[in-house]
This record gives sequence, C-alpha cells and structure tokens, in this order.
Amino acid sequence: MNKFMLKTTVLTVALIVAATAMAFAQTVPDGLLYANEGNGVKITGYNGTATTLVIPGSIGGRAVTVIGEYAFEGLPLQNVTLPNSITTIEKAAFDGCNRLRSINWPTSLRTIGENAFSQTALTSITFNNGLLTIGKAAFYNINGLTTVIIPASVTSIGELAFSTNSSLTSVTMSRSTQVEANAFSSRLTITYR
Repeated sequence: MNKFMLKTTVLTVALIVAATAMAFAQTVPDGLLYANEGNGVKITGYNGTATTLVIPGSIGGRAVTVIGEYAFEGLPLQNVTLPNSITTIEKAAFDGCNRLRSINWPTSLRTIGENAFSQTALTSITFNNGLLTIGKAAFYNINGLTTVIIPASVTSIGELAFSTNSSLTSVTMSRSTQVEANAFSSRLTITYR
C-alpha cells in the first residue's frame, strides 16, 4: 500500500469514528445523567430544562435499560418518550413530576418500581404485554387518572399501587394477577378478561 492510500484509509477511518461519536453526542439530551451498569446503561438523573424529553435507546453503543431511583423526581417534565430497550423503572423515578401527562410504555418494560409515578398528571394508562410487576404505590395519588388497562402478563400489583386516585373508575386486568392489599380504591369498577 502506498503512502497516499494509507493516508486516505486512516483519514476515512478517523472521519467514521468522529461521525459516530457526534451521532452519539447528538442523541443524548443535554443534562441527561447516566452510568454504565452491567451490559447496559442506567439513567441516573436530569439537570436540563426541557419539559419534553426523549430518552435514547443507546448511549456509547450500550442499550439504555434502566431508569434509576429518583432519576426525574419532582422535575417539571410534561412528556417523556422511553426507548424500547427499557426493562426497569426503579423506585420513585418520576415521583412528584406533577406536570407529567404523557409517557409511552415500551414493550421491553418488565418492572415498575415503588412510587415510580406517584403524584404525576397521567390521565390514562395502557401497559403493553410483557410487563410483569407493578410495585407498591407505583401510581399512588394521581388525581386525573381515569382508566388503566393491565395486560395478562402482569403477575403482581403491589400494595396501594393505584390507590388515592380520585378519578380512577375503570381498570381492566386478568383474574390471575396477584393483587396486594388496597392496590385499588373500593369504589372502582374492575373488568376482568
């Protein structure tokens, strides 16, 4: 290989690496905090100012799999888009985000932790099949929540999970789901499938 071809090859590789690095940098919202965990990435916090947030599916070539404990607690987020790589939303991840009206539920999601969405502004929830557990008080005290559809894949719903939601009148779920004490208010209509 002559010097010209070698320089051209090295320059091409350098441009590809730089373009890839720029692409990763552009997909991570300003202020999003994260850490490598196992083979994936855990979102640990956010110090940006956006009220609409799109979480990337991968950071640095690793899949984003976890929204960590207290990651967005109390922030003025209104809309959040989660990638179809998230498997776990940990304890109090969105607790107190009282402006949060819209979030998607990825098909990859398996676990929603304790108080994960307490005191948010969600109005209806339709989980995707594949979700396995909903933690204690996960959707506690959401006054505007009216309907919830829970797939048959959910094996357990924790204590107080959907309690103290004054507008919640309709829940659809499977009879086989284990429901802990006071998971729903007593005046609720549950439709079993």
